Parts: sequence; C-alpha cells; structure tokens
Amino acid sequence: MSITIEYSQEKELDDALASVLADTPLLAEVVNHCKVAACFITRENDQEEQVPGKGDKIALKKVSPVMQVFMRPKADFILVVDYYFWTNATEKEKKGKLIRTLTRIGIENTNNGVKLSIRPWDIQENVNAIKACGVFDEMGSRAKEAFDRCRVKIETTEAMLANQAKEAASKAEPKGNAKGKKDDDDDPPPLRPARKPPAEKVPEPEPE
Repeated sequence: MSITIEYSQEKELDDALASVLADTPLLAEVVNHCKVAACFITRENDQEEQVPGKGDKIALKKVSPVMQVFMRPKADFILVVDYYFWTNATEKEKKGKLIRTLTRIGIENTNNGVKLSIRPWDIQENVNAIKACGVFDEMGSRAKEAFDRCRVKIETTEAMLANQAKEAASKAEPKGNAKGKKDDDDDPPPLRPARKPPAEKVPEPEPE
C-alpha cells in the first residue's frame, strides 16, 4: 500500500498558531526572538483515505538560512502538523500540543548574538504545557503524575530538613542553672561587711 504525502499551509492553522503565541506568556521569549510558521502534512492511502502518521503529531523543524530564502514570510522554525491528528483532536489537545512543541525552542544569549536551537524532549515540556492549559492527553497525564510525585518528595525532604535544623538549634541553646536563679549581669555586686576599727591599747602603769 502506497502513501501519498502532501504539505500545505492553511489559514486555520496559521490563526491557531498566532493565537497560542499571543495568549501564552510562557512563549513570550519565543515571540520576541524568533519567527515560527506552520504547515499541515497530509497522508493518503490508495483509496484516498487520510491515515495518521507514526511519528510526532506536531514536529518542530529548524529552518536553515538557505531554505529561508524560499519562504514567504521567512521563519526560523516550522511546525509540521499531522492533518489526521488535527481533524480528530479537541481544541484543548490542539492547544496543548502546540504549546508543548513550541517550548522546545531553545533561546540562548551569547557574545555573538541570540542562538536558536531545538532542545531534546524532557518532562519540562509536558509540565509547561499542563501549566498553560491543563492536562490534554495521556502523555500529559503521566507527566503530571510524575511531577506531583517529585513535588511531594521535595516538600517532604524540605520539611524533614527544617525539623532537623530546629532540633539542632534547640539543643544548642544554653540551659539555665537548675539549683538557683541565674546571675543577672545588671544586679549590683554584693556589699562586703564593714571593717571594725582597731581596739585602743590601754597604757601599762609605770613601775614605782
């Protein structure tokens, strides 16, 4: 069975991408430092039926300077969106997938200017997308569970360390004298008893 592949740029996708970029504060750095375009990839079998792709529902591609010459408008990155996924997904799934993919764009300020790259997949993309629009697919649900477990472990460890520090501080405090009142540095020194004057000597009688 042969598969026919076509690429197309549609206003519906352009509008969805523009809306996500404008309404997601998490992507402000992307908006300020690079341009992103999007296109559909459509796969049809011999019966002209749409079939899903086997890879990512939305793939992120970096556009080389040579290819930018042929693009109108020019873009630093392009999102290749599986049309089968797009036509069968909910609005929340579409938004979540777009945000999750866009957060992979790496932006680094260097001495030679801004360096753009595509970061490897990690759990942070899922966490960022969940924070922006909530859980939108099974992968996001698993990521949220893993994130919650890590958060609980961190909070438990922080509480344990705080209790240990509190116990150590209480043991280090000086203890007062248990037998009597602790001397107060502001109390006046004790008075010494007054000295008795020396006794007067009685002169001895002279011999006759």
